[in-house]
Amino acid sequence: ALATSPDRFARVCAALEDGQQEVRAVAADWLADIGDPAAIGPLSKAVRREKRELPKGAMFRALEALGVDLEPYLDREALKKEAQKKLKKGIPDKLAWFPFDALPTPRWKSDDAPVARESLEWLLVTAHKLKSPQPSPLLRLYAEHWSGAEELGEFVLDAWIDQDTRGPSRDEVESVARRRAKQTVQWTGEPEQEVFERTMRELILQPLGSAQADRGVLAFPAAMGGARVVETVEAYLKRWYGWRAPQCKTLIQMLAQRDDGRSIQLLLATATRFRTKGIRKEAEKRVVEVAERRGWTPAELADRTAPTAGFELDETDGRPVLRLDLGQRTLLARLDAELSVVLDKGDGKVSKAFPKPRKDDEPTLAAAAKRAFSAAKKQAKQTVQMQSTRFYDAMCVGQRWDLETWRTYLWGHPIVGRLCERLVWIAMRGDTLLS
Repeated sequence: ALATSPDRFARVCAALEDGQQEVRAVAADWLADIGDPAAIGPLSKAVRREKRELPKGAMFRALEALGVDLEPYLDREALKKEAQKKLKKGIPDKLAWFPFDALPTPRWKSDDAPVARESLEWLLVTAHKLKSPQPSPLLRLYAEHWSGAEELGEFVLDAWIDQDTRGPSRDEVESVARRRAKQTVQWTGEPEQEVFERTMRELILQPLGSAQADRGVLAFPAAMGGARVVETVEAYLKRWYGWRAPQCKTLIQMLAQRDDGRSIQLLLATATRFRTKGIRKEAEKRVVEVAERRGWTPAELADRTAPTAGFELDETDGRPVLRLDLGQRTLLARLDAELSVVLDKGDGKVSKAFPKPRKDDEPTLAAAAKRAFSAAKKQAKQTVQMQSTRFYDAMCVGQRWDLETWRTYLWGHPIVGRLCERLVWIAMRGDTLLS
């Protein structure tokens, strides 16, 4: 009834002051969907007085959807004071497992000052309460203003996985293993010690609990994790898909909140070729969501988000090149015949290893170049694997591309274009073969 009511907008704005936080959150979501700029005023007032995390996050998302610059809300001192006030009683018991003592400390890009520990703890507690891997717009904004944010996001993901897959100690399962071994040998006649050791290995590998209820902290790797997040999620899916499907789906939801090409490519690969239907369907759903956010179809999303590993097409010869700045000199990385990343030494010679720094190299730049080279090797390999599989699937179904899309996103891509060179293509106009 409210959806068709002539006074819908006024009623939804009034609901921002409702006594129930769930109603206030839904009202903010509605205003985001309605898209009327007149909601900016009521939302701005409501978010400044809102004390609860759920509606506050929804209000920030609504303001962001309406085109409001959230920069003025980045008050580091206000955040610190709020954190100190909210954490007077300490960290909630539900987060007692989290290794706060080892938490990496990012720094503000503006003045290199460390982010207050209380602020980080409060942001984590807030994310945990929301029980969703979707980061708030404000958390994303903080991440953009921090150096070292990637390390923080990856640390949180590792901590969540460690908690989710934590197994028992040897002492905890020894008595159970001995009892089972005694029972087993009565039927099989195997040596009791062999059965005991085998049972011990099985029991130690069984996780004690689950971190699914703690999935809210995954908003951090969603908002600020680096490239390693994708590798970690991929490894988890391969290892635990048969035992921890809900957690696998949660990690897929987290990937869908990231905007980098590698996350999207893993989603696409999972949606098309993963071994279990439930996880595959979850990935399909998230692929559609990501594509719709960008105004694309899933096929367009797949075409336009293939990672480049930092390569671009050289203007002189059209070959893929990655330039690595060391200060006084620049190294050129290329793709060899096997599409592996190598360093071009000139005269047709290449090297797979990064050279030792010279005395005239800028140390900081040289270290960054070495990291970039290592990351490019890994990312290029993954891109080749994923796109090769995708082209195989495309050939199986006879997929077509319009010429402009093919030329821009496939042939013009520094890595995908090299795969295109290895295929036989035909040009069609309707059902007529042109060439």
